[in-house]
Amino acid sequence: MIKRNSFVVFALLSALISYASMARAEGKPFVLANSIVHKVESFIVPNQIYDVQIALPSDYQSSPDKEYPIVVVLDGQWNFTLVAAITGSLAFDGMMPEAITVGITWGGEGDDPGLLRQRDFVRPEVPYIQGSGGASQFLSALTEELIPFVESRYRVGEKRVLLGASLGGLFTSYAMVENPGYFDGYIALASSYSVDAPYLEEKLNALSGTRALKGVRSFMGVGELGGNLAAVEAASGLVRSLKLKGLRHKLKVFRGLGHSGVGSVAYTYGLQYVFKRPALKLSEEFLQQYAGDYSGGFEGQPPFPFSVSVTDVGKITLSDGYQTFEYLAESETKFYVNGTDFSLEFFDDDRFVLNLQGAELSFNRVE
Repeated sequence: MIKRNSFVVFALLSALISYASMARAEGKPFVLANSIVHKVESFIVPNQIYDVQIALPSDYQSSPDKEYPIVVVLDGQWNFTLVAAITGSLAFDGMMPEAITVGITWGGEGDDPGLLRQRDFVRPEVPYIQGSGGASQFLSALTEELIPFVESRYRVGEKRVLLGASLGGLFTSYAMVENPGYFDGYIALASSYSVDAPYLEEKLNALSGTRALKGVRSFMGVGELGGNLAAVEAASGLVRSLKLKGLRHKLKVFRGLGHSGVGSVAYTYGLQYVFKRPALKLSEEFLQQYAGDYSGGFEGQPPFPFSVSVTDVGKITLSDGYQTFEYLAESETKFYVNGTDFSLEFFDDDRFVLNLQGAELSFNRVE
């Protein structure tokens, strides 16, 4: 009996060891699709190698002539995959263009992001923040080394957006006032403004009356439970009070969220804000030139009808008899559906091309 029980135990152990070995053999590291990491040595920040993480949009390889905005996210060790997923989702919904996501983190052997972010994101030397005081050097490295590295290797368009949270949010706002206009959009979340509030106020006041931030969009977000609420509200209030010429600014407080958890929601709101399309208030009289019945569809396929009607100032409606969508005016000839990747363009008052998530359909007016 003892021999039999020993054999059963041995058989069970063998099976478990075999199963565990099989599980290890079948598993493999997860790799984010369309992504790559570059090691970039800085000559501005001494003895520092940065990891520059790249996530390309899904159509990058199939659209060799297309250029893309870049979304640069600080603390890439935590935020890169999150922001890459958000940009892809928002692009699918038509809430922002396809973009290249760029994560910035520290890539040297033994680097401690917790310490190095204090050095790179905080401008003054603060006694209670170990290693602080290197934000000026890091801003130079970011704008003179890291981003030029990306732009020299990838098809980058003209628009750049910078994102950061906590001390990274502080640095994002510092970058806005220190090198205004380098980025077109700034998304600063749960920012630790109390660390350097007097300097930010001084720089913002110096920008008052200038057009240094013309065309720039600034988004500040904070969770009400995160601890930085008062400082973020004060910073946003200062920006609004100065009425900086050409700058568009928004603050959003996220109820029921804390310091770190706010990111997944707030990055979404921030990206939608900085990439928000115009919605022109074209008169109904102007829009009536487009109203009527049309016929068309995919090239080489049987045509089907579409009707265009005017519903309000700056708005037209398209209907095929089954579904109806309201389009907003991006220009006098281009229209889009808010929240869905549908758009159309009139080439004259008798023809338009409809784009449904990349698929193009052509329609002509029916006399």
